[in-house]
Amino acid sequence: MCSRSGSWVVVVMTILGWAQSAMGGDEVVRCTGTVVDTKDRPIAGANVVAFEMLSDGLAGNIVLEKAGELVTGDDGAFSVAVQARPATGTRFMGGYVVASKDGFALGWEVWDMREDLKATLALGEPATAEGAVVDEGGEPIVGAHVRANLLRTGKTAEGKEKREWLPGLALPGWLENRTDSQGRFAFGHLPREALVDYLITATGRATTYTTELEQDAQARASRSRTGAPFLLPREGRISGRILDPDTDAGVAGARFAVVPTFSGLFYYRFVCTADANGTFTVGGLIAGKHVVRGEGLPRTDVEVRSGETTRITIRANQAWHGRILFQDGEPAVVKPAPWPDAATAIFLTEGAQTPGEKIGQLDDEGYFSVYLSQEQYQRLQSEKAWFHLLIPDRYDSAQKGNIYKLRTVFAVDLLSRDKATAGIARVVGPEREPTSLLDRPLPPFDQLGLAGLNERAAGKTVLLCFLDMQQRPSRNCLRQLAARAQELQAQGVVIAAVQASKVDQAELDRWMREAGITFPIGAIPGEADKTRFAWGVQSLPWLILAGKDHVVKGEGFGLDELGKRMEKDR
Repeated sequence: MCSRSGSWVVVVMTILGWAQSAMGGDEVVRCTGTVVDTKDRPIAGANVVAFEMLSDGLAGNIVLEKAGELVTGDDGAFSVAVQARPATGTRFMGGYVVASKDGFALGWEVWDMREDLKATLALGEPATAEGAVVDEGGEPIVGAHVRANLLRTGKTAEGKEKREWLPGLALPGWLENRTDSQGRFAFGHLPREALVDYLITATGRATTYTTELEQDAQARASRSRTGAPFLLPREGRISGRILDPDTDAGVAGARFAVVPTFSGLFYYRFVCTADANGTFTVGGLIAGKHVVRGEGLPRTDVEVRSGETTRITIRANQAWHGRILFQDGEPAVVKPAPWPDAATAIFLTEGAQTPGEKIGQLDDEGYFSVYLSQEQYQRLQSEKAWFHLLIPDRYDSAQKGNIYKLRTVFAVDLLSRDKATAGIARVVGPEREPTSLLDRPLPPFDQLGLAGLNERAAGKTVLLCFLDMQQRPSRNCLRQLAARAQELQAQGVVIAAVQASKVDQAELDRWMREAGITFPIGAIPGEADKTRFAWGVQSLPWLILAGKDHVVKGEGFGLDELGKRMEKDR
């Protein structure tokens, strides 16, 4: 089973921790104004509807949901009140206010639903657009579904041009139709200044969106209204089965998206669900390369050909479990939540991505699940990939945004197929934000319990590793560092480690001997939290590289990046 339509999702975040634009609490915003004709006379009896546009979060599909509706009185006035919508972080993508009345062209205004809006909705003389739908032989296609989508160019308050789009979902009675026995269709009630693009679907035919058929604006405007025929090619199909990675049984009810790589248009995106045996068939596809993707599934590229069915088998990724706690041992979940539905989100990150691809959120006990291919799992174990957490902190009224704290978690020995044996990682909580040391001098070494390091490190490059030997990722990092110690020391690098939480000194000494650690390991005397804060430590393990002048050149990186960072310092 598949559904159509969709859109891009644009997410804007600003680091202050992380600031995510949103309105808070139960704030109400209003769109008020008047519905008038071309002579500015109020129109009574006009239907005014506010819609919010939502994304499904999977394929980029969109739906419009009513947020308010009324009929104007003699004065043509309207007022629609809604709860303020967030800019990001939810399925909300935008809003519209649409006015209609028989005998007039429809009118609309774009509304972000985050601030009050005053609007005049002018309903002018209605225009008509018509067309025809044919097959490859020029024969009419009867009963094709046609949806008209409108695009206009207006002006901002500053006088700049702006393009505003209205999906045909807003008024299905006026903006949706079917072709007749001659394959023809027609629409009335259209604003004369608007361009019209059509989404056309028919049984056995490829979904076609006419915006791509004419790139020239004048030709596009002419073709959209004059009755020119539109060709619907034969559909391409993808058929297959989704299998459990452990049992090879079909995965019942698996949801996934089919998205073209050759077009960003949302109308070519599909959301599908496998049946009880894990089998599926997706039709209505236009020829070209598509991607099958979904939670728990590997990315699968498929070349779709017109009139053909491409068969595939997808083996689902394996489910892995981990747990993340704050340094005090509590789950890395902020309670009480700083705003409604606030949750600690976890992202899979690689390279320069920040924060990366969202894979889910922590539950109340700090557990999370992630579906990984074998390659992804190996990259996490080798620290070529890692996790980022966005931890809710507070609502900032000055920025009108939710503030998140970004934390890095390396996944070495963190993940288990069995939730009961999941590893544990610890991160600094959101109540305090360590200050970055990048391009700043190192604080005094005497804070770290490393006697004599000042003398040994004079005029030399310094590599510090903050760790907690009670955590497997820290122990693994230290073993890797020990294996490279001789090589690094030959390059004039002074290495030292810092036990950043309370531990039995005898146990620490014993583990150092067994692991063959030859460089010094200090233990923070006094309040470890304050020291970690002063040294900018956000998670453990945490590497800091300082040049010969003891100015920090890198922090919070993986050992696989050490060589590149040292090259930059030379």
